Amino acid sequence: MTTQRYQLDLDYHFYEGYRDGGDPTAPDPSDNRHPAYRHSFAVRRAEIGGQPIPAAVSRAAAAAIEAAEATTMGARLRLN
Repeated sequence: MTTQRYQLDLDYHFYEGYRDGGDPTAPDPSDNRHPAYRHSFAVRRAEIGGQPIPAAVSRAAAAAIEAAEATTMGARLRLN
């Protein structure tokens, strides 16, 4: 898996969570969902609920998810 392909997969988790969070009938995500999905789901739900998460807080959480995933990906690439 290349770094570019991996980033596209991660971006898609962020996208899906945000999209699904906009559906008021969608259930809250369970722990088996990717952290990027759960984060973006919560961001969208907060927006439609009228209490958006501050941008700096959201960016910091997304950066932490990306950093954790980059570490995991680096370990996977070293194994191959």
